[in-house]
Amino acid sequence: MLALLPPIAALLLALAPAASARPSCGAARAPEGELEIVADTKQTGDVRAKALREFMDRARAEGRCAQAAAELDRVILERAFPAWLRRVGAEAIAKCGDEATAKYVAAGIGRGETQERLHYLRAARGLPFKSTADAALRSLAYADPRVRCEAAELLARQRVATAFDELSGVVARNKDSELVETALVAASALRRGTAQWPEWQERLLEWSREKEGVRKRAAVAELLAVEGPHAPEVAARALDDANWSVRVLAIEWLERNITPARLDLLIARLAAETDGSRVHGDLLDALGRLTGIQRYLTHTAWVKWRETAGRDWKPGDIVGKSAEGGSAQGRSKAARFYGVDIASARTTYVVDLSGSMGALSKSPGDEKLKRIDVARRELLGLVDALPAGSWFNIVGFGDTVHPWLDALEDFTGGRKARRDEQGELAATAKKRDDEARAKAREWIGKLALAGSTNIYDALAFAFSDPDVDTICFMTDGTPTIGTETEAIAIREELVRWNRSRKIRIHCIAVGEDNSLPKWIAADHGGVHRFVP
Repeated sequence: MLALLPPIAALLLALAPAASARPSCGAARAPEGELEIVADTKQTGDVRAKALREFMDRARAEGRCAQAAAELDRVILERAFPAWLRRVGAEAIAKCGDEATAKYVAAGIGRGETQERLHYLRAARGLPFKSTADAALRSLAYADPRVRCEAAELLARQRVATAFDELSGVVARNKDSELVETALVAASALRRGTAQWPEWQERLLEWSREKEGVRKRAAVAELLAVEGPHAPEVAARALDDANWSVRVLAIEWLERNITPARLDLLIARLAAETDGSRVHGDLLDALGRLTGIQRYLTHTAWVKWRETAGRDWKPGDIVGKSAEGGSAQGRSKAARFYGVDIASARTTYVVDLSGSMGALSKSPGDEKLKRIDVARRELLGLVDALPAGSWFNIVGFGDTVHPWLDALEDFTGGRKARRDEQGELAATAKKRDDEARAKAREWIGKLALAGSTNIYDALAFAFSDPDVDTICFMTDGTPTIGTETEAIAIREELVRWNRSRKIRIHCIAVGEDNSLPKWIAADHGGVHRFVP
């Protein structure tokens, strides 16, 4: 199914910290003062949201939703209007549910700037009419990928069967890398449960056998997302795939559908994964959850257990309370960042450099340090602690994005660690490793405050690196600038980007414990930590 987020209207009020020509459908006079309150920047956010909802509720009761929506949009589509409150407006318009409003919204989908089109596509979620479906179909060719993806998801939400040919065509052509996965998921949603599903499943199988690419990964994810006769074969093949994301998809399916033979597959794969890597850690975590055993950290130890005490293991047998259990002492961790263990050797650290990072820390023991000084200390500690062979990058963000490097840096100077017979780095590799760490320390020492909080573009940059499997995201605020500043929209976009990539995202909230870092960590298998 589509990974679609549930309505989060109640949480929107917790978020406060932008769009021109728009369709008109006549002008209805607002009931006493409601729109004036919505537009009044001196009012609190909850008061403005309440007035907005009351305005649209009254219009719906009086049967004039389309006119009211047009009048509301003249207020909420102003560039300076809070993005989160504009989302409240889209949800209020979506509740109208009538064809006249759908035609008004469809006209908006078809013209205006990107943020306006996104607003109308979100409003169309509650307006399943031909007009909105046709507008969404036309939007699949729009320049901005956010609009294309939102349109594809809308077509699946509304079960627009006639959209299948266009969506499947996007996948078959495989030219639009930013839309292909969303289109594949949407097309699958339209076919699942129909007589045409087996035929579509065969196409997914064909794509899942491709050598590489987004389409291959998305097809594997879709085939493993539901029960089906092909899933065991797909999972077994995916477990040995060259792409780490595909292997993680296989691990997740095998754990959900475990048998003794599949447990052996997971144990066997341990031998092929590098100790301390993300996938090695995922395998150990899965084996620990399945058996209750936390103490075995190597392929050899797990094989020995399986041949002796674990030879009769079956699903549901949890032996963690027996002598076979225990803690995983000595398990490899690539590093720690603000107290969060990072079980990965391919990590990008996304660090807030906005002006508010100049405030004094309230964390015990650090009260005399500025937040930016604590961040420098944490990053310098990382550079010293990362084991040789780690791939590492830092992405700072303020008004714009300030990366250390364009992509992950291997601290051995190459994509594979070169070691001697004793396991130590070879002399040339050791020299390049030392040079890389020295350059990182120099860059960290020059970190400076850089204006506002551009969260969206910083995370987009981190995701642009094909090698990253873990992101550590630290911020002390909410999004205020960049391609997207509305928290729910950022959350939805991250879900799209990461549907089958399976990047783990840990979040550190500094000074303010806002909702967005909590959501991101929960959505992407990470740890959320608040630092005063």
